[in-house]
Amino acid sequence: MSSLVEQPTKASRLWLRRVFAVVTIVTGGRYLWWRWFHTDNPSAHWFFIIFFVTEFLAFVSTVGLLLGTWWQRFYRVPSVLPGRRVDVFIATYNEPLDILRDTIACAVAIRYPHRTLVLDDGNRAGVASLAAEFGCEYLGRLDNTHAKAGNLNNGLRHSSAEFIVTLDADHVAIPSLIDEMIGFFREAPVGIVQANQDCYNLDSFQHEMDWRHRAGWQMQELFFNVIQPAKDYWNATIYCGSPAMLRRSALDAIGGFATGTITEDLHTGLRLQKAGWRVLYFNGSVARGLAPQTFSGYVNQWRRWGVGSTQVLRLERPLLGPGLSLAQRLSYLASYEYNIVFSWVRLLSVLTVIFASLTGIFPLRTDPLAYVRYYVPFLIANFTAASVLARNWRTPFLMERYNFVKIHATLTAMSGYFRRDTAFQVTSKSRAAAAELSQAWPYVLLLFLVYTSTVVAVVQANETRDQGELWAYLVTAMFGGYFFVVTAPGVARIFDRRELRSTYRFPQDLDTEARFELQRLSADGSIVVQDATFARNLNRQGVSFTLDERLDIGTYVTVKLTLPERTVTAFGQIAWTEAFQVNGRSRHANGVRFLLSDTDAGDAIMRHMFWEVAPRHGKFLAMTTQSQA
Repeated sequence: MSSLVEQPTKASRLWLRRVFAVVTIVTGGRYLWWRWFHTDNPSAHWFFIIFFVTEFLAFVSTVGLLLGTWWQRFYRVPSVLPGRRVDVFIATYNEPLDILRDTIACAVAIRYPHRTLVLDDGNRAGVASLAAEFGCEYLGRLDNTHAKAGNLNNGLRHSSAEFIVTLDADHVAIPSLIDEMIGFFREAPVGIVQANQDCYNLDSFQHEMDWRHRAGWQMQELFFNVIQPAKDYWNATIYCGSPAMLRRSALDAIGGFATGTITEDLHTGLRLQKAGWRVLYFNGSVARGLAPQTFSGYVNQWRRWGVGSTQVLRLERPLLGPGLSLAQRLSYLASYEYNIVFSWVRLLSVLTVIFASLTGIFPLRTDPLAYVRYYVPFLIANFTAASVLARNWRTPFLMERYNFVKIHATLTAMSGYFRRDTAFQVTSKSRAAAAELSQAWPYVLLLFLVYTSTVVAVVQANETRDQGELWAYLVTAMFGGYFFVVTAPGVARIFDRRELRSTYRFPQDLDTEARFELQRLSADGSIVVQDATFARNLNRQGVSFTLDERLDIGTYVTVKLTLPERTVTAFGQIAWTEAFQVNGRSRHANGVRFLLSDTDAGDAIMRHMFWEVAPRHGKFLAMTTQSQA
């Protein structure tokens, strides 16, 4: 009998979700039956077939999501398993030292007794010095064989601990990370405990934030807070690498971290499941990392995940090979279908709108009232089911937006099924420019064609005298207009998101008092000006504060930050100013670059940011907060 205690799911929400799932499946099946038998266009039968297959695959993806999340498991934090040997692995390659410093500083501060190993595939002297400063063991390699998997296996060769924690170079742990996860290993079959993969940079490319109302959304919330708890029910949880804890004996049983693909985490978890081990999902926030700040980082990450997953599909054959239950196979099938096949569905849906508008050839012929009678109930049920499942009515629209701008990345994922020499690429999460037109032209072109075809459809509807064509053009224009309105902000975001700093600054809502002092020359001589305000844009390298006045660039400033741990004093210089209006009142943001380097003070600032501010900001993400309540 299991000793793990599950969080009870509110019965009314559970049954509401299931009712709308059933209604969606019934109305969708009814619509497709009608589409196949009553809407063929004899003059363009080929077009009818293509579009019907597109709609059918979209329906299969919807059914997979709704049935795949029918059951979910959320766990209470179990009591701590004391006296065990734990090693924390931090794998790094070329990440900025400031980012890595934060990760190491927080890893060594984890309360449970442990050893921290820095696994450096870049063999950098700066990383070795950083590890020595914090009392960590540094392990470099003479070559980069098997990329990250080889780096982790090198760590295993220098470890005899019973449990291993894996952290990416940008994932900062909370002090209770091991305390919250190690108790799950009382269950003998548990080989991995994977935790929620939260991010602390809420202004990344994949975040949608409303700071005024303290509300936000993040693209991967649906996966980590809805899909992963459902996969846990069938022991089909996907091991995502960081943050996670692994049982050493389980790794030894499969020969260590899996090699041969660029997604060693997914690959390793699947091998453990095939060998009979449990990969458990704990929907808790025990560490936070950096989401890609820019479009290029976003699509590179999704391309790596897509290519790696198809490499795993080729090598491990999770759908047909031995070792998995039927439920596990179906769970993996749903993931592959959603991430790869559905990208083709999205693309074909858009191309259908464009082709029909510009040529006047339509994929179906039917009576308008019949179309409304069969399609609208399915549309309403589908939207409602998705909103109830995600606990947010905006999620279906936002998922459409972000899935669109990664279509190219996921379409290229199939190359992993044929290529064996794909190089591992670290996702850039530091200083980077916004995307250029050369990187995003397919999305701009596609959006332009959607807009043009929508206008053409409206014009043609106004000019035609045929009632059938009038209806067809109007429906096409409606779908084109919807797609343009939903996805255009995502395309605009491609050119908007950039990262000018080498390390992230927490922008606002810090509730951290900042007192500043500066000297100002006047006709009567030098005077000292003192004032107090609240810090913004804070990290170990600088801060900004808002005043009624603009401070001159180059002005020297002494800043005192009041933190729970200590009061930090830093000497700096005004590096930039920016004017803005608040309620008709002119205000000025004044940015300070710290000049005197005090590593202890910088570490105190960042611990406060990661352990106090980031969790508070994380509560703005409603889906995550509700699922962890």
